[in-house]
Amino acid sequence: MDALLTFTCILSIYLNPMVIKPVGFFNEVLNMLKQDRYDSLIQFYTEKHTEFDWMLIKAVIRRESRFNRYAESQVGARGLMQLMSGTAKDMGMVKDEERFDVEWCIDAGIRYLWFLYGRYPEIPDEQERLKFALAAYNAGRGNINKALEIARDRDGFPASCKKWKALGSPPGRWQTWKYSKQFLKKVTGDYSKETLAYVAAIEKFYRKYRAI
Repeated sequence: MDALLTFTCILSIYLNPMVIKPVGFFNEVLNMLKQDRYDSLIQFYTEKHTEFDWMLIKAVIRRESRFNRYAESQVGARGLMQLMSGTAKDMGMVKDEERFDVEWCIDAGIRYLWFLYGRYPEIPDEQERLKFALAAYNAGRGNINKALEIARDRDGFPASCKKWKALGSPPGRWQTWKYSKQFLKKVTGDYSKETLAYVAAIEKFYRKYRAI
């Protein structure tokens, strides 16, 4: 929803004496406005670089930084889309401060997620492929690839993607996030819980935004 329209609707509720405002009403109002303020930039760069629904990117930002442009994690990820320095450089960063720049970070984060999405052509279902891409955004593409190797092996196929393709690319359970995610713990240990929660949270936020 457009931020101005959101504000107008909320203002009409506030000015209506017949409407009882619940406890925490104004904090909720501020939170809604905060979430909507970057919608136009998110939509513009999503449509420019990808075939994603722009509300998916909004859900990613909600999970990554809670719309705080100055967010910084303990491991050094920065900005709305929490880009690491190395990733940001790959996306064209010149100065480290650019990660705190709203427009640059949205642009770069979207391009990076689309890049990851394109790295999993062996996952035929688009929704499943997106889950692997989101997991890679959180845990690193190398770790997700290792988990996929284990999943293929446990599913009765060669662990190597190249060898699997040589067999004619037969379908398997490992091509679903539900099956393969169980092997992530063997790669990233306890951090796998964070990645599983990350993917699930973005799916939840995305459904919420689409329902508005």
